[in-house]
Amino acid sequence: MKKFLSILLSVVMAVTTMSALAVSASAIDLFPDASVAKSGKEYEFMIKADTPKDFKITLSKKGTLDLKISHTVKTCLAVYVMTPDGEGILPSSGEEKQGNYYTRRDYTDCYKNDSTGFFSGTLSYTLLKGTYYIRLKDMKAGTVSITASYPSASSSSEKSVSYLSATLKKGSTLQLGAVLSDGKAGTAEWSSSKSSVASVSSSGKITAKAKGTAVITAKVGDSTVKIQIKVTA
Repeated sequence: MKKFLSILLSVVMAVTTMSALAVSASAIDLFPDASVAKSGKEYEFMIKADTPKDFKITLSKKGTLDLKISHTVKTCLAVYVMTPDGEGILPSSGEEKQGNYYTRRDYTDCYKNDSTGFFSGTLSYTLLKGTYYIRLKDMKAGTVSITASYPSASSSSEKSVSYLSATLKKGSTLQLGAVLSDGKAGTAEWSSSKSSVASVSSSGKITAKAKGTAVITAKVGDSTVKIQIKVTA
């Protein structure tokens, strides 16, 4: 009986030890040095040989991760997108501007252009809501730049400007103009949502006519800027 209890105790201890090891293994953090990559923000850094660089992203909903990458690594840059338990995910599509990319079993190799010594392109991943990790590594050192764009809680909650506003007295005028992205003056197409309240000429001169509110729109190519004009008596 004592021998049986001794054997039984040994078995219980062995099972307990195995369970403890299993829990410890599942709790291992595979990405302890991962930095948070904010959606739409560019990160540029020097990658070290045989030393991975990890980023963490969290999608607020199902969507697309667009990973814009450029690098000057001597051969190629290995790009991994993984779940927290290390499962690799391959891109659903991609665009190469310089160099070429090739998908492997669970990662993607981005080869530079031999003539320019540069890789530039975008890898797109279809992901579910949740946390993912981006790992970049290679056997050689080089400069890397990445921008991860994805649906995030911060991007969905951030407020943006709908239009500018100004207040004019009835009978007064305001001259507006357009400045292009290159800093030079440009010609815009002007229009008013309510010309009886505030009209605008082809040169951008606004005339306040009656009490009320009107929206003035300036259009240059595909770009538009709106200005809300409030006319007071």
